[in-house]
Amino acid sequence: MFQVMLNLSITDYFQGIMMKKKYTGILLVYVAGACLLCGCRSKDTKPADIDVRNIDFGEAVAPDFTNELGGRDPLEGFNRSMLHVNKFGHRYLVRPVSGFWGSIFPRHIVGCFNRFTENIGFPKRMFSSFLQAEFKGGGIVFLRFLTNTTIGIAGFYDPASAWFDLEAQDEDFGQAFASWGIGPGAYLHLPVAGPTNIRDGVGLIFDAAFDPKTYFYGGQAFTALNKMTASYREVDTFMRSTADPYELSKRLYNVERYIKINNYDKRDKIKAEQQCIDEEYIEIIAASPEKAQTKNDNDLEHITVPGFNSQGTVVDTLRVAQFDIINDRESMWVDVSLWNSDFYNVASERSVKVIEDKPAMPYKVWFQKDNKHAPLAVVLPGTGAHYSGTELNALAEIFYDQGFTVVALSSSLNWQFMETAASVLVPGYIPRDAGDVRNAISKVINDLEKNRGCSFPAKVLAGYSMGGIQSIFIAEQEHGLCPTLRIGFDRYIAINPPVDLLDAVREIDKLALAWKRWERGEVFNNAAFAAGKFMRIARRKYEPFATPACGSDELLKQSVDLPFNPIEAEVLIGYSFKISLQEIILSIHRKRDFGFLKAPYSWGNRTDFYREIEQFTFMRYVETFLLKYYSDLENRELTLDELAARCDMRGKTELLKSMDNIYVLHTLDDFIVSNAERQWLADTFGKNCVFFQYGGHLGELYFMLFRDEIAARAHPVVKLAAERLRKLNIPVAVAPQK
Repeated sequence: MFQVMLNLSITDYFQGIMMKKKYTGILLVYVAGACLLCGCRSKDTKPADIDVRNIDFGEAVAPDFTNELGGRDPLEGFNRSMLHVNKFGHRYLVRPVSGFWGSIFPRHIVGCFNRFTENIGFPKRMFSSFLQAEFKGGGIVFLRFLTNTTIGIAGFYDPASAWFDLEAQDEDFGQAFASWGIGPGAYLHLPVAGPTNIRDGVGLIFDAAFDPKTYFYGGQAFTALNKMTASYREVDTFMRSTADPYELSKRLYNVERYIKINNYDKRDKIKAEQQCIDEEYIEIIAASPEKAQTKNDNDLEHITVPGFNSQGTVVDTLRVAQFDIINDRESMWVDVSLWNSDFYNVASERSVKVIEDKPAMPYKVWFQKDNKHAPLAVVLPGTGAHYSGTELNALAEIFYDQGFTVVALSSSLNWQFMETAASVLVPGYIPRDAGDVRNAISKVINDLEKNRGCSFPAKVLAGYSMGGIQSIFIAEQEHGLCPTLRIGFDRYIAINPPVDLLDAVREIDKLALAWKRWERGEVFNNAAFAAGKFMRIARRKYEPFATPACGSDELLKQSVDLPFNPIEAEVLIGYSFKISLQEIILSIHRKRDFGFLKAPYSWGNRTDFYREIEQFTFMRYVETFLLKYYSDLENRELTLDELAARCDMRGKTELLKSMDNIYVLHTLDDFIVSNAERQWLADTFGKNCVFFQYGGHLGELYFMLFRDEIAARAHPVVKLAAERLRKLNIPVAVAPQK
């Protein structure tokens, strides 16, 4: 879900100053997207100066500010062309050069080079701080330079942060000009420089003039080379997984600039602003106590995680951003290096023809080393997610560690799957989508068996959220086929699946309206502030929240609270889903104009188009695109009730009760599932249904105990595969459960 933004800073990459960690996921283009839609104003005005008089907060589903966010974009055609130039250069120039450089110098050395060049460039940050009257910040920049130059051995290390807690000050002349009241002007996307605007473009000239590296031959090139080497993966994933990288990079650039100009990336500012927002939240709840979060009242057997302090269902949901690949950034070599051995990079990216008149569908596969007879695990993500997403790859790692060869597919609601493997134009109808996913899996298995010599003695299908309910529908479809036509999954594992898809959609739509609970003049500021906090925490790599083993002398750890109140969390989650919805509508519109959208759509002008689709909710999508399309397919008027019934697991109760190879892992406080639906899951799947007390929607993936539950459900399939191989006289060793 939070796949796209999880730390991506497109602007910084093109300027050679990228942040680190994972791409996201969401959360984020997806949590960043969240903030993008409700984050900032293109004029970079201070919060109190934002003019919201032209926004109809009563009727709007989302604040109508595509134009405000993106600024004036009269050169959109030119800008889009330049993005494709940069995309080509990134793939075919940056890739080989950075790959060569990263294969010579280990990750630690590349990091030292980056810190060294960053340290040399301190005058730009110091003088731009002074020009903003941020004298404390400018002083910190100078102190950091002195500390890192001396104790840090010419800046190769950063004791200023590690030992003296001197926070880095990411300032530039564009921010200084904005503090003087200079507007951004037209948006630009330039070769090499990437996203910018007139004001910040001029600021780049001053940044270069005040950077000593400019006056040394090759100084800036050396800086750019190391930055690109360290951050190739994030940008490459962004470019390949996003339906419209231009639009999203523009939004990301503008929200990031707003955050920096308002200092929402600084600890002191965050602390002061958080106090104001929390006080506002208390007032909102006091005025509308019925809006406060309520706990579930199910008396179901569940697992409690000692030491975890729940912050409520929606805030706990954001913990999914802390669900990381364990073996990531552990290699001594950078991602682009030939020698990198991190889990994310050891996978093979392949493609297979699923539908004859469509392009081949890409997918990702991790082969067990020297074992072509390993059992197979196929993992499916949530709504709109790409196979490169951090959460899906982290789930794949769990199965890989148990001894599986693992295949990761994009969501059937992801634009790439829609354009390569979908048999229909409009996704969202679960029976048909599940059939398309099943067909794609069949083609993938055939590809691996035929072209890689694999044989899979046992198979497991696992998915989370939308991928979870699709896994169960695929189980039902497999059950109805004769044995020779089945893929032959031995086990299905569904994580946080919705029970009634339309009920889940309605709950998601409610979250997307959470911004209306803020004061009008605070909407953009509060949303941008929440985005800035999320971007700050998303830069880190997280270990799973672990509980000491029984009998261990290790002290019980307490979870660290996330810096969000429930309204902020609702806004981020709601809009992360809406970004997925926008990409779905965009992909449909590229293929066929159904007449629901009135705004023009062209290469050089999509502003009005994006403004219009921002106002779509999931239910409006269902009632227009989905109902219309399937009514035409069936040559009759399909009703919403009929559609809902077909996408509700409860219509298959008796069959599902009879299938003992379906396992459901869920939480007691997932907002997309009602108490009655939780009870139905428990009654239907019995001992095969396990609940965790907290976690909201997928936040429990952060728990080591939950990872262990997934592994425990998967490992018997490994043993089953070994038994079948022994009967064929094929020697095999079964590793113990990890």
